[in-house]
Amino acid sequence: MNEHVQTSGLERRREDYSLITGGSHYVDDLKSPQGRPPVLYMAVVRSPYAHAEITGIQFERAQSLPGVIAVFQGAELVSGMPVLDTIPVSGLRKPERRPLAVGRVRYVGDPVAVVLAESLYAAMDARDLVEVEYEPLPAVVDLEGALDPGAPLLYDELGSNSAFTQESGGGDIQAAFENADHVVRLRVVNQRLAPGSLESRACMFDFDPSSGELSAWVSSQAVYRVRDTLAKFLGLDRNRIRVHNAEVGGAFGAKNNFLGEEIVAALLAVKFGRPVKWIESRSENFQAQSQGRGQVNYIEAAFQDDGKLLGLRVRSLADLGAFLASATAMVPSRTPSMLCGPYQLQAIESKMVGVFTNKATTAPYRGAGRPEATYILERTMDRIAHELALDPAEVRRRNFISPQSFPYTTVTGLQYDSGNYQAALDRALELADYAGWRVKQREYRQSTSPRLLGIGLATFIELSGDSAAPMSN
Repeated sequence: MNEHVQTSGLERRREDYSLITGGSHYVDDLKSPQGRPPVLYMAVVRSPYAHAEITGIQFERAQSLPGVIAVFQGAELVSGMPVLDTIPVSGLRKPERRPLAVGRVRYVGDPVAVVLAESLYAAMDARDLVEVEYEPLPAVVDLEGALDPGAPLLYDELGSNSAFTQESGGGDIQAAFENADHVVRLRVVNQRLAPGSLESRACMFDFDPSSGELSAWVSSQAVYRVRDTLAKFLGLDRNRIRVHNAEVGGAFGAKNNFLGEEIVAALLAVKFGRPVKWIESRSENFQAQSQGRGQVNYIEAAFQDDGKLLGLRVRSLADLGAFLASATAMVPSRTPSMLCGPYQLQAIESKMVGVFTNKATTAPYRGAGRPEATYILERTMDRIAHELALDPAEVRRRNFISPQSFPYTTVTGLQYDSGNYQAALDRALELADYAGWRVKQREYRQSTSPRLLGIGLATFIELSGDSAAPMSN
């Protein structure tokens, strides 16, 4: 039974003192637990190709280096393991993905082999001596071309690079467009973003053979997912796994995932009976950490002479990258439901297609599908303002859901309990001296100064109240 607790009033932050005085501890600060053997260090051999067949791996030079304990390739270490889990969405086609690449690499940075050594530097030196032979294949890096007939396939067994298609909406979209005075079309791109934490992905594992218990020290936003994933892949009872969370260092959603390298480090800790630590380098982080956004949206907007938006048709392509992390498909599947934002629309028609490409996987990052919907709406509002020569703030004001309409259900099915968006916008404009800035903008345009002044507006609804219960049960 889940217990729901409501809190009110200000909660004082507890973490600030240790953070600003240098007293916080990250995974890389940790030593071997008392009474346990010294830590072993893992380094990862990664693919320099976006798409290639692995035709051979030579370990001899790496294994002969002093301090090297072992070198493993994916085929001998993870072939019998389960596949990585992902949150399902309707119609999702899920190719098999294991913690290390087996047979084929599908993005630059794809982990191919691992080195285990007595020191970090020995592991890194040995990693550079591992010789991998590749047969390069055509790569898919253009999201919009990935679904073209004849495009290279990431997974031959799927027959295309489409992972899922989600069609949704509500209201009478045909009537909305027939009754409109104007229709505009635009293409907006939400580019990929690479999260950058103070400490990149990091983990240390220690397995005690006498007790059968595994201790994990991680930098994670989802410790229960870490525990359950380790239990599945290592065949351990989850009650025998204890997860300690160090300082996360700012993750923005990216450390909700638990990817292959961490699983391999835990496996090696069990296999060798010694603590194993892996710290992702900054360059590795940019290559292999899950990234954010990555959508292309094609929009048709139907609106009236007074600026009121009647209907939206949105076709979106979501760049999923080369494989499905735990929440890869969930992120773009959220976007269509948020397409009303704070506005009163009569109808929406949406089609979202998730697409595999030869890039690092995408996953939650600062909003998890919601900012993408906001970008679509706000670019549309600005386009309407431009077409009708209206103030962008006024266009938004005319389209807001009125305070008298609450509680309100959007045509996409979301329920809003309350709000006064007009008043909130007016207060924000007043505090920012919006009118004054518009005067300055006109002055710059009328002068001979090369200086330009741009003023941006954005309004959005924040989806809140997500329950952590499914993760903590």
